[in-house]
Amino acid sequence: MDGGDDEGNYQMKVMGLDISTKETGVCIAQCGEKRSTKHSIVVSGTIRLRGIIPGTKVGRKSQRWEDLHPFARIITMSERVDAYVTQYKPNFCVVEGYAFQSPKRTYLPFVAECTALCKQVMWHTNLPYIIVSPSQLKKFATGRGNCKKDEVVDFANLLIDADSKCFFDNDNEADAVMLAAFGVCLYGGQWISRKGKPKKWPQYAQQSTSGYKFDPSNGSTAGGSMKEFKELIQT
Repeated sequence: MDGGDDEGNYQMKVMGLDISTKETGVCIAQCGEKRSTKHSIVVSGTIRLRGIIPGTKVGRKSQRWEDLHPFARIITMSERVDAYVTQYKPNFCVVEGYAFQSPKRTYLPFVAECTALCKQVMWHTNLPYIIVSPSQLKKFATGRGNCKKDEVVDFANLLIDADSKCFFDNDNEADAVMLAAFGVCLYGGQWISRKGKPKKWPQYAQQSTSGYKFDPSNGSTAGGSMKEFKELIQT
């Protein structure tokens, strides 16, 4: 996979993916091989499949994503994830696991099917991935595994460079940014934040990533140990 900046330094690209059937959060971040190297968000946003489908207006009526069969949306979502992988060529991906305790868990079968197709994309493109549970992600960001979504959004905004014009107001995109940050910290990179970043965050990040278990039973493909993980993603 490609890497390197203008000075020839190796760059590790991490993809954060918060998968949903209607609005998937995506973030690509890169960091250097050394701990002192600053991060940069290459791109972040959401793949939105809700509301009117562009270019489908017939007379006064336009087709809506919600009118399509759920599997049609799922296939489209996986194709758009594939487009991100093809364009940005990340070295590995960090995927948020299922929210089994969510009040919206009736949607889990559709999310599971969508996740399966996205994992198929990773499998076919030889993209290693790890799974991070929602509680792990929240603890990584705030130190509390049961915090509210808004708190993760607020924290994601603290992780942007001071000169950045980005601002996250969507929890799907914010989760993707935090997943990418998890990957950067797991790899050993240093994520440079705005002034005002909570002082204890590096401690939360260190505790969360140092205790991460590479468990193939949860679907992860990126190695069984930190050593295997680094060997795999650098090939």
